[in-house]
Amino acid sequence: MQVFRNIFLPFAVILFSVTLLSSCSDKDDEPRMPEDLAGIWSPDENTYLEFTQNYSLHKLDIEYQDGESIGLWTEDAYIYEPGYHIVILLKGVVVDVYQVVELNDETLTWCWVDDIVLDENVSKDTIGKLLGDIIKQAQEGFKLDPELYQTFRRVSEDDFYSILEKLDLMYPW
Repeated sequence: MQVFRNIFLPFAVILFSVTLLSSCSDKDDEPRMPEDLAGIWSPDENTYLEFTQNYSLHKLDIEYQDGESIGLWTEDAYIYEPGYHIVILLKGVVVDVYQVVELNDETLTWCWVDDIVLDENVSKDTIGKLLGDIIKQAQEGFKLDPELYQTFRRVSEDDFYSILEKLDLMYPW
């Protein structure tokens, strides 16, 4: 995962910069920037996603077993491309692509549009081509299925830490 992230993220930052400069002018609305996505989001009271400024995604799934809460933490990487309103999640060798339908101070709604499974020995050339293909698809427009929409509400850090404290869960990062 670390090798994959070390190869993928530099390409993503370059691609993000180029597409941001070239793609924003044809949109009626202002694109939301990566800092607009940063924060803690929840679709329900048992799942929390934290998008950090350094492109890490921390996920907490809360499960209840025998009256006790168990927190299952995962850490992945992500890219948010505001010019095309897409989020690319990097989960090991699986890349999930989401179209952002709405992003404001309180709400994030996205639609899953694609997943790509990579070889564990992925090369820089493959990463560059993959990012180019995703951007090309975004330019052409993804077909969105309302059944695949997922809406999140923003959760303040104080509220999130309060939830962790109430459930006796530790924040591992």
